[in-house]
Amino acid sequence: CIGIGWSTNEAMCIPFVGTDGKHYWGEEEEIAIWLALAKLLESPIPKIGQNLAFDWIYLWAHGIYPRNMWIDTMLLHHCLYPDFGQATGFGRSTRASTEPGHSLGFITSHYTRTPYYKDDRAQSNHRFGSQKLWDYNTKDIMVPIEAGLKMMNEAKEVGLWDFYLRYYKRPFLHALRMEWEGVKIDVELKKVALKETTEFIEELEAKVRERVGWAINVRSPQQVKKLLYEQKGYQPRKNRKTGQFTADK
Repeated sequence: CIGIGWSTNEAMCIPFVGTDGKHYWGEEEEIAIWLALAKLLESPIPKIGQNLAFDWIYLWAHGIYPRNMWIDTMLLHHCLYPDFGQATGFGRSTRASTEPGHSLGFITSHYTRTPYYKDDRAQSNHRFGSQKLWDYNTKDIMVPIEAGLKMMNEAKEVGLWDFYLRYYKRPFLHALRMEWEGVKIDVELKKVALKETTEFIEELEAKVRERVGWAINVRSPQQVKKLLYEQKGYQPRKNRKTGQFTADK
């Protein structure tokens, strides 16, 4: 299904396949819908959404080329709070509370009064019917509109709106094309860089062996633990999950 919204409390969900796997429309109807969607999405009307790169690439694969990405709530939230970590799921993540990420689940709780709904999609099956999925889809449309407009005002207040437009919005399509088409590399230069880097690593490892006094393999956790805890006498540290001694950070 595809959702379209035009306000913070109005949106529509256009289904294509039901939870039973059957096509929702006839062939002529679906063609007409796709043509209408293409006309809308390829228009200069500003677009708001969460992680729009995903939607753009999906639509490109179907021959639709959206225009005028205006507010991507994930990108704008990253612009406002770059130290919040990566955009992982909210509610199911084991991340520390100091890194809540930029997921729509977190953004929903931060900028709207919409109750948490991101687990509703898992219930959109034969038992619960298609309506659960459609409701989920429309919330995914209305929430970014509300949150995006609020974040835009926040960005203007703290002087980051122009920064967002210049460093997030403007290069959006360029970054997307790199993801879609790939990036050319100089194979020969890559070989030279690999050789230089390998030689540099070998020099550093030789210095480490000279300093510690024995042929330590720095890639061996056991040997690094021997160096740190037995030879140097540092206080052993344990992995919180396994309870085993570790030489990790």
